[in-house]
Amino acid sequence: MGQFSDDTILALSALFQGFEGAHGRYDIKRVNEKGKNEGKASTRKGPATPEVWGVHLAGTGPGLGIIPLLADNTVRWAVIDIDVIGIDLDALEKRCRVEGLPLVVCRSKSGGAHCFLFLKEPIPAERIVPLLESFAARLGYAGCEIFPKQTTRLNEDEDIGNWLNMPYFFAEKTSRYCIHDRDFLDLQQFLDFAEGMKQTEDQLTVSDVLPQEKDTLFASGPPCLQTLHAKGGFPDGTRNDGMYNVAVYLKKRFPDDWEDKMDDYNREMCRDGGYLKKEEINNTIKSARKKEYWYRCKKAPINAHCNSRVCAMREHGVGDSTPLLGLTRVNVEPPIWFFDVGGKRIKMSTKELMDQRLFRIRVADAGAVPPRLIPGPIFDEKVISAIANCKAQPVSEDATPKGQFLEVFHSFLMTKAKAMDLEQLLNAHVTQPYLDKEGVYWFKLRGLQQSLKLHDFEYPKNELTLWLREIGCTYDEKPHRFKTRSDKWESIRCWRYAMPREAEERDVPYLPIEQTTEF
Repeated sequence: MGQFSDDTILALSALFQGFEGAHGRYDIKRVNEKGKNEGKASTRKGPATPEVWGVHLAGTGPGLGIIPLLADNTVRWAVIDIDVIGIDLDALEKRCRVEGLPLVVCRSKSGGAHCFLFLKEPIPAERIVPLLESFAARLGYAGCEIFPKQTTRLNEDEDIGNWLNMPYFFAEKTSRYCIHDRDFLDLQQFLDFAEGMKQTEDQLTVSDVLPQEKDTLFASGPPCLQTLHAKGGFPDGTRNDGMYNVAVYLKKRFPDDWEDKMDDYNREMCRDGGYLKKEEINNTIKSARKKEYWYRCKKAPINAHCNSRVCAMREHGVGDSTPLLGLTRVNVEPPIWFFDVGGKRIKMSTKELMDQRLFRIRVADAGAVPPRLIPGPIFDEKVISAIANCKAQPVSEDATPKGQFLEVFHSFLMTKAKAMDLEQLLNAHVTQPYLDKEGVYWFKLRGLQQSLKLHDFEYPKNELTLWLREIGCTYDEKPHRFKTRSDKWESIRCWRYAMPREAEERDVPYLPIEQTTEF
């Protein structure tokens, strides 16, 4: 186990300055059949201390994850996460240099690539995220994850953001190294290289200039077609699908005579492997004549160069909704959803998320430009895909309905105005609980419901009884018989609860289920 100086640890933590409200930890448990590392992820409150960084570098505990989005919605670093196991890192770094992209390429924990952008000063995330999406499209890895996943944080308690696993875990024998000029850099070499690659906002403005924006063949068209045109046209084996997308573009730009232009575009975009034959072009034209026509954004050759955020704003672009970016589900009841649309961080209910009409209204209410209406099945596909790949954001127990119930329940039991004995509970007007000599609380559900209502919490009876049984309350089917003060026998049916001694001493609600945070 190596030892790292305080200066080295501080330099690394400064390079990856992140949100101080929380950080991530990752314990690798196994490698799955695809070669991807799997394990247990958890989120901890508070900043990543030098001690936590030291454990990460030494490899003696969980790996460290940092949230790039700072409290003021700026970033000091961001990353393109290319989840392609076994990717050729050297070829990727060369491509970054050819494209003029100021990215630092590191191997991820599972053998993919993290392409880092380091900044000399904090820059708003809403400026950086679209930039990295553009970079990813130029590299041919459109649609991969970008960190930060959101550009604004609405609530630091509910919406802390997504964290990224840091490089140089177990630094002496790390598999999460940086590559530069075909060399694997050690930690100090990486720090020196990353420092030299830091960018100012003016430098990024130069990097953001896309040569294909001057493209006249695909003027105001999808960036993917412009990029492929700049690279020499459609690769062999993708020309039929490629020319279908050309037909869609021409139909948008030249609605009256688009068919006549297909031959010219065929010669321009299908140069190296030979032009499509006349019969193939005619079949493509026939397919594109249908009323419902859309770019085949998820298929080669355009999928690898898709920049949907830019495309959606182009006159002859995709013409459908921008994707749900950085979708996060906050685990409360009912759940809350956060995501980015048009550079705005938007909070939404499940009903609003699933209904395209309500979705567009909510986006407009948030001050963003609402996406265009698209066919229902396409909208459903986008939402389902976003939900399937979203991150679950845990919240503190007391922020959930069950946590709020437990707080009021505990307060209800601990009230000083208790019934003197079971006989008092026979009185319909008595709603306070009774504590017997054995430390068992006896109470009526109606009394608890009244207490909840006083605290502005009202829950269905079936939900309350379920929670009561989960925390150990019992309700006997047969009435309990007891002697009254006048030596008469009476029967009563009540809920009973024996509060654990440690919960009484702490004066906090007893939570029998261990609370863990997993992604």
